[in-house]
Amino acid sequence: MITSSVAGQGPGPYQSTYAASKAFVHSFGRALRHELRDTAVTVTSVLPGPTDTTFFARADMEEAWVARGPKADPSDVAHQAFAAMMAGRGQVVTGSWLIKAANLLSAYAPEVLATRMQAALAKPRGRG
Repeated sequence: MITSSVAGQGPGPYQSTYAASKAFVHSFGRALRHELRDTAVTVTSVLPGPTDTTFFARADMEEAWVARGPKADPSDVAHQAFAAMMAGRGQVVTGSWLIKAANLLSAYAPEVLATRMQAALAKPRGRG
């Protein structure tokens, strides 16, 4: 099991390095899963949405909308991730149905719309 993030599904304005690193982790997991497909080893990429941890404080993102909005319980995220791994799934988006729906919207929306949506979520308050 490797931990990526829903942030890795797009360009991630205002958190571009984080988003890019999580995109790498997810891509790496998908590649490993393919390479190991004929073995007993499975790879599950976990893509959590906002989770109630110290992440936003440590990332200096406490003023961003995403930090002030609803967050998943870390225990729920862990249970969903473990269940997906045990089921042999290649990936799982954890959190509420709202996070899963937003992730799908971001994945299939035109690039300019997805980028603007992600920017609105991560932009610190008062920043132009």
